[in-house]
Amino acid sequence: MRGLGKKRDRTIKGGQCDLMDKEGESITEDMEEIINEAQEEIRKKFPLRWFCPKNCCSYNRMGKKVSSKLKEVTELIKDGNFDVVVVERKPLDPTNEMPMPQTVGLDYNFGEIWRWIEEPDVGIIGLYGIGGLGKTTLLRKIYNKLSNTCDSVVIWIEIQSGDLERIEKREVLLLLDDVKSQWLDSDLLEEAGVPTVGNGKGSKVIFTTRSQEDCDKMRAKSIEVKPLPPDAAVELFALYVGQGSLNAHPEIQKLAKDIVDVCKGVPLMLTTIGRAMASKTNVRYWKRAIETLKTNPSKFPHVEARVFSVLKLSYDRLRDDTHKKCFLYFSMFSEVLNIKKEELIELWLAEGFLDGSNDIYHAREEGEEIITGLKHASLLGSGESEDFVKMHDLIHEMALWLACEQEKVLVREKAFDFAGWVDAERISLCGACIKSLDQMPPSCNRLTTLIIRATNLKTLRSGFLLCMPALRILDLSDNKGLTDLPADIGKLSKLNYLNLSGTSIKELPAEVQSLADSLRFLIISSNLAIARGVISGISSLQVFRMLVLYPPEDVGILEELEQLQYVNEIGISLSSPTSVQKVLDSLKLRGCIKQLRIVNSSDKASSSLIKLSLKRMEHLERLEISDCPYLNEVEIDHNEKEGESLGFISNMTGQECFQGLSFVSISSCQIKNVNWLINAPYLQTLELILCSEMVEVISDASGQGIFYCLTDLKLKFLPKLECICDKALRFPSLMRLLVDHCPKLCRLPFDSDSAKNLKEIKGQRSWWNMLHWNSKETKDTLSLKYRPIVQKIGIKVNMHGQNSRIRVLKTVVAVSGVESVALMGEDKDAITVIGDGIDAVKLVTTIRRKPN
Repeated sequence: MRGLGKKRDRTIKGGQCDLMDKEGESITEDMEEIINEAQEEIRKKFPLRWFCPKNCCSYNRMGKKVSSKLKEVTELIKDGNFDVVVVERKPLDPTNEMPMPQTVGLDYNFGEIWRWIEEPDVGIIGLYGIGGLGKTTLLRKIYNKLSNTCDSVVIWIEIQSGDLERIEKREVLLLLDDVKSQWLDSDLLEEAGVPTVGNGKGSKVIFTTRSQEDCDKMRAKSIEVKPLPPDAAVELFALYVGQGSLNAHPEIQKLAKDIVDVCKGVPLMLTTIGRAMASKTNVRYWKRAIETLKTNPSKFPHVEARVFSVLKLSYDRLRDDTHKKCFLYFSMFSEVLNIKKEELIELWLAEGFLDGSNDIYHAREEGEEIITGLKHASLLGSGESEDFVKMHDLIHEMALWLACEQEKVLVREKAFDFAGWVDAERISLCGACIKSLDQMPPSCNRLTTLIIRATNLKTLRSGFLLCMPALRILDLSDNKGLTDLPADIGKLSKLNYLNLSGTSIKELPAEVQSLADSLRFLIISSNLAIARGVISGISSLQVFRMLVLYPPEDVGILEELEQLQYVNEIGISLSSPTSVQKVLDSLKLRGCIKQLRIVNSSDKASSSLIKLSLKRMEHLERLEISDCPYLNEVEIDHNEKEGESLGFISNMTGQECFQGLSFVSISSCQIKNVNWLINAPYLQTLELILCSEMVEVISDASGQGIFYCLTDLKLKFLPKLECICDKALRFPSLMRLLVDHCPKLCRLPFDSDSAKNLKEIKGQRSWWNMLHWNSKETKDTLSLKYRPIVQKIGIKVNMHGQNSRIRVLKTVVAVSGVESVALMGEDKDAITVIGDGIDAVKLVTTIRRKPN
């Protein structure tokens, strides 16, 4: 940024000094009068430090006065000849500095921001993140440094277009704190002469906001302010607690770290809790504090008023009530690190937040948009993959606090009883501590949602569900010990969502047919028995998902699904050529398939599955093919004659077929390439494993946008693979590349413009060292992303005595690729070997050859 950190030299001949000094003093007095008048106007109308008023008539009047005085200054400068005298910049008046609390851990963020301030091509910078992370503190720190280092700091208010030329000739440094969306308008700034892209003149706009979307609207260089790292969090907490409390008892040091963990790196939470614990030296009080913070943090002193109230502003600014309801629904989940988007949106649909009665695909898109909106508001983050989302622990606690206040929600993770069930509308039980529901609950006539996830529950007693006649959602997923579903499920006449995935339930009760008019979602992931006619009897069913490891070979369920009028989404596992062919022969089933898993169940069954056709599966999102050793071709093309006979347009492009395909995994097949994926423009994850005949991933890279959205590429045990693609591709979204045991892959399809978002490349070091590169620049860039695959091999060895163990360890260490070895087991009769590029067969053979 021009002028940062510099002082201007000005010279003037002595004979003119006195006269010009007097004229300058006169202008200064006039300007002080204008400034005082302007400050009074500001104080009356806008009691904020930074602002952007809509009605600027009075400010235009002020601007004209300033303009007149500036002309006088310009004439005065013209009359002068500045060659001799040096005028030093006056130091900043300490009373003009913004008050600053003592900061910890903000140096990295500040350094990054300052680098962009000094970048001449960047005109506007947006700092975004959840409340309480220190965005305002950072902005104050920036303000103080700018005031100390810049020749002039002009805080722009808003003036009419007549003054644009004058403002563009001056440096404008506009700082806006915690602005709302409606205050941000980059076009308005440009019209007023404040450039939003670099113009080389030093003008900058820096603002803080809760929403990344606001940064995008302003075309800003966006910088996310993140929670503090653990060490900085501990330091900040200690600063506010004080050494007196921390050193009062040896156990308090450990308890303090536990409290810091609960605060999850949020400075506002750390300082609030730190102040509250500053005078506490009793160990029991510290233990009670931890228990309160873990179970009900809103009850801890000042957390609700000082922390949650600040976080709540992001919730208050959400677009509409639908966004707010969907956000509060996260209070029903205890696991906030990885929540599956698909199931989340289905629950929103079942709750009625989204309307999927006419077009479920449009409703899902609306759900995706809401998730994106919550991410932009910094209330939600991306999970372990694109299929998952996660939520910061404090945001989750705030959601639970709001849900309990605004809605009748009950969430239990540990101790369980029926207190509060009578008035509750939604109940969530989760955690291994919940082992049984032996007692009968009270009458729960208001209860519409019951989520019991990931508990140690074994059974639901008969009559349990009859106590909640208004139940619309029943989620029993991930209760691995649950073996039975009571037959009285059929009496829940309003039930429209039933999730039994991840359970050990042996049979779907025939009474489910009684839910014919209400049940819309049925999700299963275990091999439970389903009697003939049960599925076809659920006439209102829209979404059916049964993705199991060992699917049945008969086609009965497919035939029943085909009879349903309203079904439009199917996720299913198939294990026989007969069932695969049934899907391919049915125009209705092909059009409903969303997730397809083809798994070999026997060598005999797989022998006839040589070619797989994915014709007309326009809603396919996830495809998994495994253990089909005779499968050598996947096709999507269809000839004109067949197209006419099936009654669909034969020239339909692949892009039209696979707009939604995002995940493909193929393992233990004989396919030679996946050229057909050219027609999957939104593919995000591709896994190719144990395909012994694969020579290249894709041979034709002439299409537009190939792998444009791909984020994860995994290539494992492909002995003949020679290239991913015959030319460099952009891979603009690629984040992770894994290459494991692909010895002939000598080149990567990257150049200096490829894979700008790539975070890591993992592979054996021996493979990495033999790669050929198009340029040194590409090699140097990608070398920074490379992470070697670490092998871990466990071997049981007969070793007799200490000397025998020493001989084995020396033998193993001498094997190529071994980095470390350790004895394991109570009897020290096993070893664990860590290394890279170890030949496991050779290692075992070497050990056995040596006498022990």
